[in-house]
Amino acid sequence: MRPAPAKDTAIVIPARNEEKRIAHCLNALAEQCSARVVVIVVVNNSTDSTVARARDAALRLGLDLRVLQRRLEPHEGVGTARRIGCDHALQHVPALRYLLTTDADCIVAPNGSPETWRISRRPTRCAARSSRSRSRQISSMA
Repeated sequence: MRPAPAKDTAIVIPARNEEKRIAHCLNALAEQCSARVVVIVVVNNSTDSTVARARDAALRLGLDLRVLQRRLEPHEGVGTARRIGCDHALQHVPALRYLLTTDADCIVAPNGSPETWRISRRPTRCAARSSRSRSRQISSMA
């Protein structure tokens, strides 16, 4: 029996009061995700059932979903939520090579993720830094 592939791709989705849209977003992603993908939804300051809808959709679609619930200050917004998700991926996805992001109210095009992954396979290097100043090299090689 073959071991499960390493999770090397994380998709971060900030979400606030997106109960009507999050399942559609996750459905579009699921059609393109392999077992290597972790989806991280950062739910900030929501007063609706975004969390429950995301979990229900992920279970139905077979997605590896991590939901982070945060209470952000009024001056903090989607950028802060996105950074929290990226920091989480850098710290908790050991084999991480690809870090992608979208918004909860977006529907990824049918070839969106594969096209992004094809582009990201060009030889390049970038350093990603978490809020805890823990630097980590993520390389993308063809």
